[in-house]
This record gives sequence, C-alpha cells and structure tokens, in this order.
Amino acid sequence: MAKPPSTDNQTSVVRKDLLLKIAFAFIALVLLSPVLSLGLNPDTMTSTGGEGSTLRQVCYIVVAALLLYALKPTENYRRLLAIPLPLLIGVLYCWLSVTWAIEPSVALRRIALMTLIIWMVFAMMRQLKFEEVLFILRWALSLVLLASYAAVIFMPTFGMHSGNMMDNLALAGDWRGILEQKNLAGAACAVMIIVFAFERGRMPKWIQFTAIAAASYFLYRSNSKTSVALCLSGLIAGFIFLRYKLKYKGAVIGVLAVAAVVVSVLNAIYQNPLAGKLADPKAFTGRTKIWNTLFAYIHDHPILGSGYGSFWNIGPNSPVYKYGTLEVTLMPYGHNGFLDMAAQLGLPGLIVIVVVTIFMPFGKLISSPLLIGQKGALLVGLFLFCIGYNFTETALFYPDSFVFIILLITIGLSQPSLINYKREKFSVHNLLRITPTRSADAAGEATVRTRTSIPTASPSVRRRRKQ
Repeated sequence: MAKPPSTDNQTSVVRKDLLLKIAFAFIALVLLSPVLSLGLNPDTMTSTGGEGSTLRQVCYIVVAALLLYALKPTENYRRLLAIPLPLLIGVLYCWLSVTWAIEPSVALRRIALMTLIIWMVFAMMRQLKFEEVLFILRWALSLVLLASYAAVIFMPTFGMHSGNMMDNLALAGDWRGILEQKNLAGAACAVMIIVFAFERGRMPKWIQFTAIAAASYFLYRSNSKTSVALCLSGLIAGFIFLRYKLKYKGAVIGVLAVAAVVVSVLNAIYQNPLAGKLADPKAFTGRTKIWNTLFAYIHDHPILGSGYGSFWNIGPNSPVYKYGTLEVTLMPYGHNGFLDMAAQLGLPGLIVIVVVTIFMPFGKLISSPLLIGQKGALLVGLFLFCIGYNFTETALFYPDSFVFIILLITIGLSQPSLINYKREKFSVHNLLRITPTRSADAAGEATVRTRTSIPTASPSVRRRRKQ
C-alpha cells in the first residue's frame, strides 16, 4: 500500500516566492520602524507616554498576515509552532511579568509586539535555507546603505545629525542616513561588514570588497565607536574560529568578547556626549547617570522589577521620575540591555533571558560539528557583536531592535533544527571521508558505489587458486 504524501515537507508547499519577499520587507521594516514612529523630522522627540506608533504596529500586523498566508498553516499547523523552546520560556516569563507590571496596558502591547516579531523571525527561517537568509540580509542592508548615502548627499539635514537638540549637540555632523540615529546606522553598517566578510559563496570578490568598503566608510562617518570596536572584534573572532581547533575556540572567543565589552563600556563611561559649550558639571555627562538610575531601582526591586516594558516611556507612573534626573527621564531606554532586563524582570528574569539567548545558543554554536568554516565564522562574528552591543545599548528582548533581530537570526542559523539546512553537505559519506561515485545499472536506476580498497586474499586462498 502506497504511503500518503508527507505533510512535514516544509518547503514544498509554502508560497516560497512570497515568503522571500516578506522576509526582505521584514528586515527593511525593522530598520526603518523608528523613522515610521518619529516621522521625517530629524528633530522630533520620542514620545514619553507609552502610546507607541500606530503606523509601525499596523505595518508589522500586515507583514504578519502576509506571512501567515504564505505559510499555509491549514495544510500543516506545525508551521505555527515556530519559536524554539528556550526562547519561548523567556517570552513566557515576560508575559508573566505583566501581572505585576506598573502599566499593564503598555506592557501587554509591548510584549504582544515582541512575541509577534520573534514568531515571525523563526516562522520565516524554518522555511528558508542558510544561503537564502544571508542573501536577503545582504540585499536589504545594501539597499538601506545606498538610500542612506543618498540621504546624506541630497538631504543632509535629515541624513546627518543637525545638533539642534540639547542632547544631540555632540552628534552634529554624524551620519545616520535614512535611519533614526547614528548608533542604529553604525550597527547596520557593522552587521553588513560581517555578513559580507564571511561565506562569500559565488559572490564576485569585487562586489564583496565594494560592499565592505562602502559600509566601512559610512560606519566611520557615523562616529559610532561602539559599533566600530565590536565590528572589529567580530571579524577577529570569525577569523579565530577559522584558525583554531574546536577545543580552543570557545575560550579564545570568550576572552575576545570580554575584551571588546570592556573597551566598549569604558568608552561609553568616559566619553562625554555633550562637549564644548555644555561641559558644565551639572550637564548630562553620559550613560553613567542612566545606569546609576537603573542600579538604584534594581537595588530596591531585585526580584520582580517593574514588569516587562514598564520602566521607560510609560507616562507619569514611570519609576524613572523617582530615581532619575530630568535628563534621564527623557531617555527611551537604559543604554544597557542587561540592566534594562534586570530593572523590568528582576534578577531572576535577567538570568532566564541571559541563559536562553546567550549561554545556550553560544554553547550549541561552538560545539556543533555542522558549523565549520565560513558559516561558523560568520555566526560567531554576528553573535559576539550582538551580545557586546547590549553592554552600551539596549537590544536584548527589545521588540523590534535591529540588533535583537540579528541575534535571533544568528540563533536560528546556528541550529540546524531551526532552519532548512542543506543536509546533504553533512552526509555520512563526508563525515567518514568516503568518496561517492555515481553510475547507472541496466535498469537505468542510479546506484552509489564507494571507492574502497580491495581486500588481499589469504595465503590459503592463493594456494588453492594455483592448484
């Protein structure tokens, strides 16, 4: 009796062409969503009421609806079960924190958006191959970079920081292109450099070098020192992954990650963002005031925190008005992903998030025998960048932060169960170093033979043959 066709074939029945377009649109939306929230006025202040951007939320809902249509879940409902279990535990902990959140309505909206975005990332990646994800990421970043150069040249008042606002005076002249802020532009350029540096495939070298050079110059003009340091560290970590034996990779890359983080944090602490005329001792002198505010709140609320999404930008009930100064109350986030998580979820919640997004994925990445060569170097470089970034900026479990999305993509690409890998590259023949050759038999069916040595006949057999 013939077996019915399998419903587990994830790539044969989904609307693949539409899925590729949705993935491209999703990456572009993540990069441009802050602009959708603030508009085209470069001097627009971020809202502090927690109401969010309706246009931004509608865009994500539309993309999610199109993704649902492309997946055809009525044919296989398992395509909806996309979020891996460790990350799902972290998401559920965030949902649990809504029960004690300072502003439950704001927390619900933000955790719903974050859950939707995490689901979208893994729902798409489970249907795409490694090369397809990399191709989409490269094209999206390249087009955004081209548009950013155009903005700098033809719309300099938008493409560069103007310095008209008090907290932007030191940023005057820094490039940001079509993105919200120079740090986001710097992060996008750094990621672009890393994804073009490794796993070139069939890409012509002149395209690779041109893309890296263009992204490097824009990164330099953005004056995003954190992204520069972490980009270099990511590249070095990738080359170390290619160079050293497996048992040394984890330790060497770990030491390099710590060094990169220390340099970035020291730079963030001692760099004064208000130079020149605002060098007054009472002026806002950097991230340390923000971090001190977070430390004070964590000290008083170490177990539960404020609830997910209920610390910054939630209106008059925000704890920042009690623990922070006037300048700190204007911040949309804490410029440190780990401190923000500790303030919102408490220290137990921070431990959960760190385990499911850093320790477990990195351990699988380093120990996996499937991730070797250029692919492994690429993922190690991206992973180091994303983790180090959270020591001076906030991206960890921040709904549509570009760096958080890159971290999720890296986690997906590093685990064969979360993406449609070309498994024939990792066949038993390759692992045993047996060279397969193909031939056809009389019936025209393909058979596989292996080149093996012919065993030598025993002495007794040779004597019988002579007789």
